[in-house]
Amino acid sequence: MAAMFPVASSLFPVFPGFDITAVTVASEILGLALRSTTRTANCPVCDWSSTQVHSRYSRTLADCSIHQRLLLLRITARKFVCANTLCGRQVFCERLTLAKPHARTTLALAELHCTLGLALGGQAGSRLAHTLAIPTSGDTLTRRVLAAVKEPEPRYRYVGVDDFAIRKGHTYGTILIDLERGRVIDLFEGRDGSALEAWLKAHPGVEIITRDRWSNYAEAATAGTPSATQVADRFHLVGNVRELVERLLDAHGAELDAAFADTSTPPPSSKSPDIPGENASPREATRVESPTLSPPDASPIETLCVVQRSRREARFEDVRQRRAEGQSIRGIAHELGMSYRTVVKYLRIERCPDWQAGQPRPTRVDRYRSLVDEFIQAGGRQAAKVLRRLREAGCRSSYDAVRRFFHRRLAAAGIVRTRANGRSPPKPKRPTARQLSFEDVRRAEKRTEDQQQHLLKLATIGGLADELKLVDDFLELVRGTSKSTLADWLTQAEQSSSSFIRSFAKSIRSDESAVAAAMTTAWSNGPTEGQVNRLKAIKRSMYGRAKMPLLKARVCGR
Repeated sequence: MAAMFPVASSLFPVFPGFDITAVTVASEILGLALRSTTRTANCPVCDWSSTQVHSRYSRTLADCSIHQRLLLLRITARKFVCANTLCGRQVFCERLTLAKPHARTTLALAELHCTLGLALGGQAGSRLAHTLAIPTSGDTLTRRVLAAVKEPEPRYRYVGVDDFAIRKGHTYGTILIDLERGRVIDLFEGRDGSALEAWLKAHPGVEIITRDRWSNYAEAATAGTPSATQVADRFHLVGNVRELVERLLDAHGAELDAAFADTSTPPPSSKSPDIPGENASPREATRVESPTLSPPDASPIETLCVVQRSRREARFEDVRQRRAEGQSIRGIAHELGMSYRTVVKYLRIERCPDWQAGQPRPTRVDRYRSLVDEFIQAGGRQAAKVLRRLREAGCRSSYDAVRRFFHRRLAAAGIVRTRANGRSPPKPKRPTARQLSFEDVRRAEKRTEDQQQHLLKLATIGGLADELKLVDDFLELVRGTSKSTLADWLTQAEQSSSSFIRSFAKSIRSDESAVAAAMTTAWSNGPTEGQVNRLKAIKRSMYGRAKMPLLKARVCGR
């Protein structure tokens, strides 16, 4: 048996300082007996070297698997007598190079467990560990992650900061990343900026700070490193512009209805031109005659929509009346049980908004509209045939989705005028202010033909065209395609007749240096947003165990 051990040593992993004395093979377990070959050991208290062996004992360690078998190491360890007579410890156990004192796994397996914990978390990592023949519990993986040794901190020069939701609407945290290396530096509780300010003061070498336009982060960055250049995120700037456009369009609701009247009025019916509701949906017909009554042939859903619409209009008028009487916005919101932002929106617009419940929503079939229209113009009237054509073009939508879309296109072409129950299809609605705002801030080369037509109609609205021109000029500044400067734009915006644009210019003026840096430098907060998405995925995978220490260990783990 002794003759095979040199062969076994060449087949199995090399353990420096140990010889393989026996091998045991089972169906799922591989056991190796090891013996230490070192002659001396150092006392862990006084560090004196000793050669006097006191006794021997056995120690079992789990190691990385071999060929899907659990590898167990049975080590014959020794106890030594300390040669230092002044040492308080007379007998000590030799320290093994394979594992830490009192550990039941080798250093290599502990590191592998930590890697699984960082990548998958507790329970998911435990399931994979059992498959890889290195079984352990989810709690052990969590402890490995929390006990992982951190790398020494480098010198940070370019950092990005953003907030994230620990519990959305209740508690938030702050994430700080290293833009130069693309790694998370730290997580802080809260988003008031105090932790960020303290960190910046402890790391005075920061040169660039990218952030959104949250005022707390701006103040913390200024107080922490006054010499650092702050860069506002261009994505958030475009988002602020889109919200501005939506408010501008809401303030011109009547003009929008007039501009889109040619597309929102259905063709006259040849059956009963004088009967209300014959050429429009039952809900639209009842709005003209009585907002609180529905036609006798209306469905329960249509009746409910009419009732909800009338309630919303009454609440809208109540809000405006209370405000005219001098009541505060927060008081109105408290008494009516409404959101503060909803009250503000009601006061900004001229008429009650309509969320157009029940209207067709965008689908995956929309991209094949030209093919469907060509089929209709060629005389096609069967949904099954158009489905086969769309399948050949790469469409993977279901038959029902294609059929619904096909019938809508037939109705838009004026071919199908009534439903099976005798009522006309719902009247097409004009685009909402929110939809138009997204179309306006989109790059010109990415707009569809319909979107271009929408913007041409917006240009016909008096007053709004000048406001949107200022918006387009600001977008050109953000995208680096303008020859003007931010200071020139602010001067024009502050003289605008629109209170919304003046308010937006005031907010940009308060953060002018960071916004100007966003327009002139290549730095962006995009990497920070990507790390926030990664953090959310990690947090949601931990099923309620995402407390800050464990979350920080996994997100910042190397």
